[in-house]
Amino acid sequence: MTLRRHVLVAAVAGALASPIAPAVVAGVPAAHAGGIRVHARASAHVRIGGRVRVGFGPRVRVRPRVRVRVRPRPRRVHVHPVPVVWGAYVGYRFASPPPPYAYDCPVPTYYPAPPPAPAPVVAARVAPPPLPRFGLGVSVGRFEAEGGRDADDVGVFARARLTDAVEFELEASKAEHDDGLRLDRRLGAGVYADLAPHARWAPFLLGAAGFQKSEGSGGAWTSERAYAEVGGGLRWRISRAFTVALDLRAGRSQDMNEPNEGEVRPLIAVPAVPDDEVYTRAALKGIAYF
Repeated sequence: MTLRRHVLVAAVAGALASPIAPAVVAGVPAAHAGGIRVHARASAHVRIGGRVRVGFGPRVRVRPRVRVRVRPRPRRVHVHPVPVVWGAYVGYRFASPPPPYAYDCPVPTYYPAPPPAPAPVVAARVAPPPLPRFGLGVSVGRFEAEGGRDADDVGVFARARLTDAVEFELEASKAEHDDGLRLDRRLGAGVYADLAPHARWAPFLLGAAGFQKSEGSGGAWTSERAYAEVGGGLRWRISRAFTVALDLRAGRSQDMNEPNEGEVRPLIAVPAVPDDEVYTRAALKGIAYF
């Protein structure tokens, strides 16, 4: 065995024989058990030369390290089916009903009946003012008969309104022929039907009947006749109290005497008057109502 090996063996033996060696060796398990790691390191340096030097330097490193591991206990989750009933409501929500009545009430429910739907509003038509009931008037016109017997016709009349559209008339008129040989006087009654009683301009229809007395110049002869007329016209209500009307009529007159019953004077020529005469009348009338 060489000298170098002897020196190395002696150094190791000396290290093991050192007082701290057992503690280091014995403390390693204890330090590791406590969670502390102990690192021991020994080194020997042998130098062979002219000198022999043995160096021993123990190094101890202590690094505390604590590891804490917490493993929570797993919890078991139990799932139990629970029936759930749900719904949704869309609409008006009303308050709770009031308490019942303390006395008998004919209303079967807590809430009153809903109000009726509003009815359409129609503007009431304004009634026209009432028309006057009585009137007086005059007429001026022409009388034309067969055979060219024409005459100027004038008269007066009175009217009474039976309804808004119907008037009753009494008339007295006179027609003097152009040749001066005949004079007709009439007294009759008629009915007027106004087709638009409240309008300013309106047409009308009429019917009339009466008696007529015809006589010759100087009373040479007389003839009593009955007549009937129909016609129509147009009236213009200027105001509520005054009206102007154009009256057109067609009539027929018939002699009521027996043949040769009329008075005849000798040596006087009697004009030929037909027993049945057809004529027309046109008159412009002015009426004052009240």
